[in-house]
Amino acid sequence: MKKAVKNLNLIKNKKGVTLTTLVITVVVLIILSFTIVVNFGPYRNEKIRTEFQTDLHTLKEAVDQYYARTGQIPKLEEYTGDLSNIINDSNVQNINDRKDNNENATYYIVDVDALGLELNYGKDASKNDVYIINSQSHTVYYPEGKEYDGGVHYRLDETFTAVRGNVADKTAPTVNKPIASNITTNSFKINVVAVDEGSGIDSIIYYYKKKGESTYKSTKDPSNIPDGTTEYEGTTTIGNLPSGANEEYEVYVVVYDKNGNKGESPKITVTLERVLIAKAEGATTDPDRTLKEESEAGWANINREKVIVTLPIDSESGYETVYQIGTNGPEEGKWVKYDPSNKPYATENGKTIYYAYTDGTNMGPYNSITIDNIDRIPPDIDANDIVYGQKLEITIRDILDSHDIASGVSGWQHQVKEWQITTEPTEPTTWNEVPVKLSLPRTLEGLDVGTYYIWARDLAGNVSYKEINVTKANSTNPTVTSEEKPYDGQPHTVTVTGGEGGTVQYRVYDEETQTWGEWTTEKPSRTEAGETKIQVKIKGDDNHEDTTPIDVTIKVTKATSTNPTVTSEEKPYDGKPHTVTVTGGEGGTVQYR
Repeated sequence: MKKAVKNLNLIKNKKGVTLTTLVITVVVLIILSFTIVVNFGPYRNEKIRTEFQTDLHTLKEAVDQYYARTGQIPKLEEYTGDLSNIINDSNVQNINDRKDNNENATYYIVDVDALGLELNYGKDASKNDVYIINSQSHTVYYPEGKEYDGGVHYRLDETFTAVRGNVADKTAPTVNKPIASNITTNSFKINVVAVDEGSGIDSIIYYYKKKGESTYKSTKDPSNIPDGTTEYEGTTTIGNLPSGANEEYEVYVVVYDKNGNKGESPKITVTLERVLIAKAEGATTDPDRTLKEESEAGWANINREKVIVTLPIDSESGYETVYQIGTNGPEEGKWVKYDPSNKPYATENGKTIYYAYTDGTNMGPYNSITIDNIDRIPPDIDANDIVYGQKLEITIRDILDSHDIASGVSGWQHQVKEWQITTEPTEPTTWNEVPVKLSLPRTLEGLDVGTYYIWARDLAGNVSYKEINVTKANSTNPTVTSEEKPYDGQPHTVTVTGGEGGTVQYRVYDEETQTWGEWTTEKPSRTEAGETKIQVKIKGDDNHEDTTPIDVTIKVTKATSTNPTVTSEEKPYDGKPHTVTVTGGEGGTVQYR
């Protein structure tokens, strides 16, 4: 009892954690955690800002390079996600107002894989974690937005600063009609004046293309335009252009302001200057400078796009060759000096190149050549599907287009050059040359069943193909005979002769289950008396169809039994049973009655 009391006293004397100590500990932990959060906040803010702006900066450069290389924006499917985070945010300009004054703009998901980029965001379409691109302005957006610096950010402006806040400017810059100056044989300068009373002018891009071409090239004004510039006059040089007689270029200028609004100037036409050799006043034609017969002009090739013309040069006398391109005869004052390193060309049939010799004062009589060998129409292929074993008849013709017909071309220039047949719808890498003629009749034999592609290429490089199919031929059934045989202890079967296109197969009817068995190449037989129903067919190979099964029955009849020899001897009664003696007899069991 004393020991128990002693132990109880020991327990009472042990000291635990007091409430005061516990409260002090909790307060210290709270202060430490708050310090960590406060210190980590700026780091996290900076991390998100850096990652997000790096993503958008990298994307913008990659998109620009991809578009310059391919003429396309790197896009996947159209973006149909929720844009309400941007549209309904009172602190952010409505995304639909950023269409660069083009309400037909569409938003697509950026094909990051096509750009070969590793980004911090935009990796999970299932969670709307994607970057999207405006089809007109090529501006990249992040629809979900990233929160840092006290706001939500969705894109970058031209200075790679996050765009945020209430942007009231929705008016595009005004761009005056450009003025061309300093026109030379392969360059010119463009001057333009732009005004923007809103967010200020940000960038200027000059677009130009040769008349007749479909795609504009562009160059950006290299000037560093200060922020807040509302009126700007810029000049840039469009240079290194290919020279040619009276080449014309279409030019216009696009100006963006700081909010992405786009203004566009009227288009102008610039005609490059040429070094012209005009006939001197009072000069007479000199017959000694008539073009030599052996120096007739010629063209380099038959082509789909343009024909380059080679003109003669009189290396003996030192006279220069001049030319001009037209349709109704040469005009005074428009002769162009011929440069063998930059030969004239035509992009449509019916154009005539006039050329002559000159010493700078007098000119010889002109000669001319009319372009009629521009071919844009691929060959026509005539071939039909066949059944295996038939001959494939192919006819390939090269035809003329409306330009050719209008210019009176007879067609001799437009010839089938090569042909090929493949099993894949991919243009062949090797071709079979054909004799020079307008059409190619060809007969092919021995084609297996399958799909084939017949290809043709003409002298201009136009390519066409036609798909044809070789289908399976019908197999021929064999002749099947079965003789009814009496039972002789030997197996009996059917006789099969003939049949083409595959392998003979058989199957047996099961009387018990009343079903047909599996097809097999093993010929069935019957030994015992009775009937066995079978079917015979030709199982077609890769080039033949199966035949319709032939029904036939194997019949074995019962053989005739032979009676035994039966003898009976007359016996006196001796108290014992007496019977007959039976010997011989075949075909069954001896029975008595």
